[in-house]
Amino acid sequence: MLDTESVIARIAQYLDEDGLAYHKWDDEPKLESGFQGRNGHYRVVIRTLDGPTTILQVAVLLPDVAPKKLRGSMAEAVVRANYRLWAGHFDLDMSDGELRFCAAMPVADSTVTHDQFMHLFAGATFYADQYDRAFKRLICDADLSPAQAIAELEMAWAEAQKGKEPE
Repeated sequence: MLDTESVIARIAQYLDEDGLAYHKWDDEPKLESGFQGRNGHYRVVIRTLDGPTTILQVAVLLPDVAPKKLRGSMAEAVVRANYRLWAGHFDLDMSDGELRFCAAMPVADSTVTHDQFMHLFAGATFYADQYDRAFKRLICDADLSPAQAIAELEMAWAEAQKGKEPE
């Protein structure tokens, strides 16, 4: 099994190659970066987790915190969003309202390729930025239901995909 430090060192190398700034934590196998999306600036935490196999995780923290009075509605929106997602999930910390999108992959005994990492990173940042619009709308519009917020986003997304050739 690969050790978590060697996986993080490899990911740091990929970030260097791509010219992406990051901070390496000294006390744990973790890198922190960021990106500017359409809907906000996002903090990205890349870490490895030990277990029966090593897991590489990319967590994208959304910039807005769900207010205490809206956390029940936000939890419903998170569940509705997660239902459609295959390659990751949203988390909501009910104690402080933090929202994040997490994507992960097992590393096991193999090396994480640059392409694998970039697909993981790009997928996590894409979904965080896309769904952040719905979460922001839910925070700002007291009359909007979680079902409406997610449905509007997904309908707009489907409309944008019409007419595009499959890649």
